Amino acid sequence: MCIRDRLVGEIRSIEEELESVSSEYFTYQKDYYDSLKNYKCVITREELKDEIKDRNIIYLGDFHLSPECQDNHLDIISYLKDISKETGKPPAIAVEFINSSYQKSVDRYLDGKIDENRLRLGTNYDRNFGFNYESYVRILRYARDNNIPLYAADRPGGGSLNERDEYAADRIADIYRKHGEEHQLVVIYGTYHVVPNHLPKMVKQRLPDVDQVSVVCEAPDIYWKTKIDGNKAVQVNDDIYFLPDTDEITRAERYLDYLYEITS
Repeated sequence: MCIRDRLVGEIRSIEEELESVSSEYFTYQKDYYDSLKNYKCVITREELKDEIKDRNIIYLGDFHLSPECQDNHLDIISYLKDISKETGKPPAIAVEFINSSYQKSVDRYLDGKIDENRLRLGTNYDRNFGFNYESYVRILRYARDNNIPLYAADRPGGGSLNERDEYAADRIADIYRKHGEEHQLVVIYGTYHVVPNHLPKMVKQRLPDVDQVSVVCEAPDIYWKTKIDGNKAVQVNDDIYFLPDTDEITRAERYLDYLYEITS
């Protein structure tokens, strides 16, 4: 725990010095962690899949510096695709890592009209998002190869966390209205966004009858209580599950390295 405390302290110190990190961010972060202090039970990964398979909208919390997190997304999406022969509802996907102004480029890629390099340039990926393209493009590739609808959902031009969530909620609601009868909607967004009191709450205001569930990838208090690995998951409550992509020390080290990189 001492290593973790030292890393968390270093991270907080750098974040507080960054002009791009607002007081809104720290409030948003605290609200996230406060919702993940206690839990109901430890379950297997397969039990997690079974628990979420019938929900209308499934939010998958993303840690942008973790290819293992994107592995988890693909594992769940492929599971939903496999069981769609029984459920009759294959997945549709909405993602944060491309903003909605580039939907035409995404559509051209899904239709096989441009390759992955053209997609990267056509969505201005490195400037707008910038995290490991090779890891994220796997999600697009899977969608293309399996004829899964995929939508860019982030707000063009960025904005505050609240502005981005409001925009994404409108976008997700529109996508659900279009596909909800025939598809399950999987929403891949930064894990802070996907606790019920953030983005899902805004979607619920637009779609009161929708049945939603969130699978977060970071829950430090729960992680240290359970010490689970990627073969296990935790049911926090009926609407939140925790599926770790890596251990908490590795997560903190990766994030700290990223902060040093962008401030050097």
